[in-house]
Amino acid sequence: MKALDQSRLASKDVYVFDWDGTILDSMNVKGENFGKALIAALGQVRSILSQQEVTTLYLELSGRSRREIFIEILRRHGIEQGDTDFADFNRNFSEMNIAAMKSVSLFADAVQFLKHLAMRKKKIFISSSVPPTELSMIVSTCIPENLFRSFSGILGSSKSFTKGAAHLQRIEKLTNVAKEAIIVFGDDLADYALAYDSGVDCLLIDRDGRFDPTAIPTIRSFLDIYELISNEIPSDS
Repeated sequence: MKALDQSRLASKDVYVFDWDGTILDSMNVKGENFGKALIAALGQVRSILSQQEVTTLYLELSGRSRREIFIEILRRHGIEQGDTDFADFNRNFSEMNIAAMKSVSLFADAVQFLKHLAMRKKKIFISSSVPPTELSMIVSTCIPENLFRSFSGILGSSKSFTKGAAHLQRIEKLTNVAKEAIIVFGDDLADYALAYDSGVDCLLIDRDGRFDPTAIPTIRSFLDIYELISNEIPSDS
């Protein structure tokens, strides 16, 4: 693991998690939903884009806010659309995501790690590019109630309050800790860049071996860092 040794991890009191792809195994479903919602929102110009093409671009650009992804995909294809089109798209996309929650699962290693942190009385936050209302509804539905009560905050993104510096500054104020006591976990390069730009340590969960571990701090499973923050792996109770 690059640049994060046991002593550095042991100094962390606040754990900040991305949601999709980090805790929830939802990226493929959300990619499909994004494609369907965008094609529907484009109406008569939709023929220049295929759903699979949009889905692929969504997965490539994941980690950014959905508005940024929406605008970037249209920019790459020379399509000019306004906020009204985004509002229609976003409403449909949110409805699809909420409806799809029955078909996705939490990553088992993430759940076990969250339980471990809760037992150790660590402060746990979720910081996501998903809009606040949608995120709160999905998280409260997916996370077991006893574990959900251990979270210190569920932070979604809006125009004026986004994942990255704004979320991390809010977390600093809420917890009254220095940046050095905070660590972020994400699953893509955008997560790492947002934390890095904010001066906060970040580990990427890389279950599929997509990233170069010599260039970016990564772990293949949350179980890999138990030994770095604790001498004992707790049972999954």
